[in-house]
Amino acid sequence: MARKLQAAAAADNAATPPADDGAGDLAIMLPDIPLTLAGRTVTVREPRFVQSMRIRARAHALMQDLTASIKGGEGLTDDVLDVLAKHDVLVRELIVEVTEGADVGWIEGLSEPDGETLLLAWWTCCGPFFVRQIARRLGDGIRVQALMDQAFAGSMSSPPSPPSSTATSTGSSNTAPSVN
Repeated sequence: MARKLQAAAAADNAATPPADDGAGDLAIMLPDIPLTLAGRTVTVREPRFVQSMRIRARAHALMQDLTASIKGGEGLTDDVLDVLAKHDVLVRELIVEVTEGADVGWIEGLSEPDGETLLLAWWTCCGPFFVRQIARRLGDGIRVQALMDQAFAGSMSSPPSPPSSTATSTGSSNTAPSVN
């Protein structure tokens, strides 16, 4: 009898999945990417709240160019990389801002493949921040345009024609009014 109970308990334990400790959820919410590049181990992190405010304040021109690129129908990885390359000094500073163990001199000394790996890791962590900003800007633009279209639709319409019963007929259009 004891063997049957032990076997049943073992079967129940095997069927029950292990408890989820939430580590997977945390990785989704705050993705950190550890990398070893040029002999150095660094960790690229998603910007935390205060960092995101600093990034937003400094990255206005970058945000405008990314918004224009995406609004123009471009959004492929190479399109985004082109915009990031246009703002290389700022992007380098932003990478240092969120990468533990990185400094400007080290980044400038990276080989092209290592630099691209770092840049793509940075975009993986920080890209969603920029995409949220862009989506909000584009959404606001659409709402503003809809309000403007609605406002101008009412003011641009011509006044209604007078009803036909109030129109007067004077006969010939060439007759001048009589003066008495």
